[in-house]
Amino acid sequence: MAILRGTKKDKEQTGIRHKKNSPATTHSDIEKRAYEIFLERNKKGLAGDSITDWLNAEREIMKKIGKK
Repeated sequence: MAILRGTKKDKEQTGIRHKKNSPATTHSDIEKRAYEIFLERNKKGLAGDSITDWLNAEREIMKKIGKK
């Protein structure tokens, strides 16, 4: 697994390690966060679906990297 390196400023602002917000890395970050949301939701026994998990993850990630 390769470690992607962003600038120190990127890491401080977002908490996400990425290479200049590349689409592939952003997609991977969203995918990982959507899965985390799914696990959290499942653990609490809450209803939901993968599309909503993805959209929530996407919103969080884009907000962290400064895209709206």
